Amino acid sequence: MKLKQCSILLALVFILAACAGQPAAPATTPGAANSAVATFKTPIGDLEFVSARFVEDANGVKPTEGFKLLLVVVKNPDNSPIDLQKFVDAQMNIIIRGDDGSETIHTMGGFVGEQFAIGFQVPETVKTYTLVWGDNAPFTLVPGE
Repeated sequence: MKLKQCSILLALVFILAACAGQPAAPATTPGAANSAVATFKTPIGDLEFVSARFVEDANGVKPTEGFKLLLVVVKNPDNSPIDLQKFVDAQMNIIIRGDDGSETIHTMGGFVGEQFAIGFQVPETVKTYTLVWGDNAPFTLVPGE
C-alpha cells in the first residue's frame, strides 16, 4: 500500500476514535437499505447490522480519488454503547468483497454522529458488496444513500 494511502487510513482511525464518547446507534435507522437482520459474532460480543450507506464525509474525512466511502452501521443487540477501545484492540479482520474481485479491509471504526460505523474506502468500480467478518456467513450489503 502506498505511503499516502496508509497515512490517510491511519488518520481516519484517529479521527473516528476521537468521537468515542458518543452513545451507540439507535435501534432503527431511517433509510436502512437492507431488510435482513444479521448478527455477527465478534471478539467483543454479538453486534447487529443496522444499515450501510455511502457518505461524502465522515467526521471530516473524505474518500481518496477513485474510491467511495462506505459506512456499515452496527449496534449491540441491547442498544448499550459499543466500547470503541475494545473494538480497536480486537483487531478484527472485516472485509468488503466487491464483484470486481477487490477486497477492502476496514479502515476505520467509531462513532459518526450517534451511530457506530465501520468504514471502508471501496473502489468506485464496485457494484455489489459482500461483508466478510471472521467466521460469520458472508452478508450481502445494499447500501442506501
